[in-house]
Amino acid sequence: KKKGYLEIIIHLKPLMKAAGITCDIRPVMSAFDPVVQNEDEMVEWYNNGKVIICPSESEGGGPSMVLEALACGCSVVTNEIGSAGELQGLREMPNLLMFDGNGNVKMFMNRIKKALVDQEMNDRGHKAIESWSYKHRSKWFYALFRALIEDRQPVNFDYRETHWSQV
Repeated sequence: KKKGYLEIIIHLKPLMKAAGITCDIRPVMSAFDPVVQNEDEMVEWYNNGKVIICPSESEGGGPSMVLEALACGCSVVTNEIGSAGELQGLREMPNLLMFDGNGNVKMFMNRIKKALVDQEMNDRGHKAIESWSYKHRSKWFYALFRALIEDRQPVNFDYRETHWSQV
């Protein structure tokens, strides 16, 4: 309600039903929302879903819902929020689909349909999220802090790269 989810979801659910798409629509305001029982339920929800939609217009640096869905191999349709744009991928082979956030429910529905027919999107999204793991990112931070302590500029310093020994 606070973020304007319900205006989109109310109009989206009948379109999905008419298109023959089985859906479980729950406005999730936070992981501690009474709609969400516990972390295990969320993991099951992400792993059993085909497409997670995130119509929020105001997420922080995460957004955690998008990251968690991709980590579970679930396709994502989302607004341009937080760092989601970094994970978008190539236009012809997207890792996730972006929605322009203007409230156009039919456009949003078309993105959902596209995600449902792209059989490889969830694999691409899952692969794209690998570099966001703590195991991977901690090496990046370690290399950054080592360079700062040594008062030098890191070479080829991009968190997406795995050549930490060059940093």
